[in-house]
Amino acid sequence: MRSKLPDTSLELILQRHREGVILKKPDSLSKMQTTHSIYQLFKLPCNVYFDRYDHVAVNMNELSVKTCGCDSAQDIIGHSGLDFFTNETTIIGARNQVEVMKTEKVKIIQDTLMRHDEASYSYVCISYPWYSEDNKIIGVFGCSFPQHAIADSLTQLYQLGLLSKPKNNRIGNSSFDQHFTARETQCIEYTMQGKSTKEIAKILCLSHRTVEHYIENIKAKMNVKTKAELMAKVNEWLTSEQN
Repeated sequence: MRSKLPDTSLELILQRHREGVILKKPDSLSKMQTTHSIYQLFKLPCNVYFDRYDHVAVNMNELSVKTCGCDSAQDIIGHSGLDFFTNETTIIGARNQVEVMKTEKVKIIQDTLMRHDEASYSYVCISYPWYSEDNKIIGVFGCSFPQHAIADSLTQLYQLGLLSKPKNNRIGNSSFDQHFTARETQCIEYTMQGKSTKEIAKILCLSHRTVEHYIENIKAKMNVKTKAELMAKVNEWLTSEQN
């Protein structure tokens, strides 16, 4: 009997984490964070999939299902690549995933997938280490696309933020959450982006006075008096957390 697979419900949010990705519940993220649900990712014009650390399929989109020569994701989930592809193809894929998980780095390779029925596909594959909530690697998140769709696929992955370095200075990923309310955290994030209280109020659909009240509470908690001091304190805090 196979062990339980990680949760990849369609409403979960994929977010960059370290050099890879992590899945979170929508209500655990601040509104200003750029996020994309698994449902949205599965609509991309390329193969999108999650594999567990032992190379067992956890979830994938319809294009991935077709690449495996199946009719439904349920025919693939819980199975390894050996059930659908040749030994050589499966070994190459497994080695790639092992390296991604071991180095905790994104890896891009060009490969040809060969199925048991001798159907073959030439793909460019981008693999990311997949983290759990407790920062343990639980598998690999991958996107692969055929040669003729490289430009369109890379453009969309770039727009989703999957081709850029993950940002380590997000307030929402730090211990700020232990000291400030969700609204105060949002106000800090937008203030660090150089936005005025009026701009923040418009973004958050709040009154100008309400945002000013949040900012004053933040200053009091941080023991500062001006916006410049607030921003300097935040930078100091984030820098200390990254070191």
